[in-house]
Amino acid sequence: MNLELSLYVSNVNNTFGVGPVVLISLDGDLNIASAAPNFEAGTFYSSILEYDATTGEFIRDFVPQGTEVESDFGVFARAFAQRFQNQESIFFSSGITFKDGILYANDQGYQVNANDPENTRYGRIVKYDATTGEFLGEFISGFDLTANGLNFPEDLLFGSDGDLYISGLGGGGVQRFDGETGAYKETILETNPFTDRDLIAAGLNFGPDGNLYISSVLNDNSIIRYNLETKEVDQFISPEFAPQIPSGSTFTPDDRLFLNGTFVSLDGSPVTVQQFDALTGQAEGFFVPPTNNGGLTSASRMVFDGEGNLYVSDFNGSQIVKFDSNGNPVDGGIFVPSGSGGLNNPGGIAFSEPSVALVPDNEVSLLETLFSRTSSSGASSSPSLVPAGFDSSFGAETTPLVASSSFLG
Repeated sequence: MNLELSLYVSNVNNTFGVGPVVLISLDGDLNIASAAPNFEAGTFYSSILEYDATTGEFIRDFVPQGTEVESDFGVFARAFAQRFQNQESIFFSSGITFKDGILYANDQGYQVNANDPENTRYGRIVKYDATTGEFLGEFISGFDLTANGLNFPEDLLFGSDGDLYISGLGGGGVQRFDGETGAYKETILETNPFTDRDLIAAGLNFGPDGNLYISSVLNDNSIIRYNLETKEVDQFISPEFAPQIPSGSTFTPDDRLFLNGTFVSLDGSPVTVQQFDALTGQAEGFFVPPTNNGGLTSASRMVFDGEGNLYVSDFNGSQIVKFDSNGNPVDGGIFVPSGSGGLNNPGGIAFSEPSVALVPDNEVSLLETLFSRTSSSGASSSPSLVPAGFDSSFGAETTPLVASSSFLG
């Protein structure tokens, strides 16, 4: 591999108590009742880390973790003050992508309407020079990003049309923004057409056919395929064949297979990476089998290098795991160990090679959410800090996650 190639990692670093970033409650119809932060507004958690793509050695904090805003007036005062201090830092980010020498990152933790917490939303898109890491400003402000219902941006990537596609984990489905100006263009999907429920969109991926592949999670664990030209929609992988919670995905370099990993193993079975026919979505077994998974505890995102090796960010294990073109762990599997350079809960991963082309992060994003059910009367129960699995409505048994394999840390 070219020695100049670097691997960039969105270091989510959720250190607030127990749990992931977003708490989602569902009502009796399995639509979103509420989406709330599981963090302290105005506090910086995330960073973007750079590693040598050949050795896995830590190089630098490409985007360092920000300094907490000081305030004597409480959490929301700090959140309000974030507009005026440390705007170059990221509160929470799980998605990064490159285009034309610029790194774009989502910021799930940026609070919009910080002085009105009852009606607030979260998210903005920021950009950095892909070589120096210099902050280049907001590409899409929090107000503009959330104006059409998008909440808690989870994944982002550029399409062949040059526009930016963003998923909303806390509502808004998938939306398209002008790739040059950041202006809102349209909502691709806000409702899952196969369930008539809110689309809880996590990961995004463009396939070799030019179609957009959307990871639909929690109230329908499936992969949706969307044709950008005709706007036709089909269910590429149905819930009965998809992983328990669809997570990191990518296409093999020969475009023959679609790979999708397990983010959380609800039944305690080993985490795997499944493979599907890239044209039909038909299941074809395992790319990374349960008996030889390199110590993988969650497949958050994945990307191939130019030599056919697969890199997987392991959110639960706080590590990057590497596999060869046949799905075998390379040198035991662990490429970047937990704690290297401060690595904790890695999310988005992407290669960047300044001397040639920048490779976009087209991998499905990590899912960092909990949820609770709401009764048909509309009274929401408190979000569970230990997700006990899904009930019969989700097609899986309610088996509590054990701490050693849980994304709760």
